[in-house]
Amino acid sequence: MKLYLENRTGHNILEYEQITRRVAAETLRVENIRFNAEISVCVVGNEEIQELNKQHRGIDAVTDCLSFPLLIKKPRNTRNRRGADHVSALGDIVICFDRAVIQAKELGHSIAREIGFLTAHSVLHLLGYDHENPHDEAIMIEKQNKILGNLELSRN
Repeated sequence: MKLYLENRTGHNILEYEQITRRVAAETLRVENIRFNAEISVCVVGNEEIQELNKQHRGIDAVTDCLSFPLLIKKPRNTRNRRGADHVSALGDIVICFDRAVIQAKELGHSIAREIGFLTAHSVLHLLGYDHENPHDEAIMIEKQNKILGNLELSRN
């Protein structure tokens, strides 16, 4: 997996960058994605994510994360036909650090756990999962809990 992370905040997020990498890799492992996936992650503040949310979803409000998948359908869980060295871009993730800090406090867990959750949630979106109905939401919750549990980032 290749993960590109850009920090557009004034915060030192080095600790959270490692969590983002670990969670993204674990999500791909759990989903049995064996091709060389590429993911771009941008960590931003409230103003930038609100503007992106307005532009792309028509919602003029701060949100915790946005996912921009490049895939039209869920990927096959096999090696890329071009070989293991070929990179397939899954898409872009935007995480609002300010919102993650607030949510971690509200939910009574660490910022690391919240960043991990937002990463797992977003990577699952890149892989074609959604939570538009109760059935699909239950599937995403189960997968997120498994991924975070595997990395000992479960809620306390």
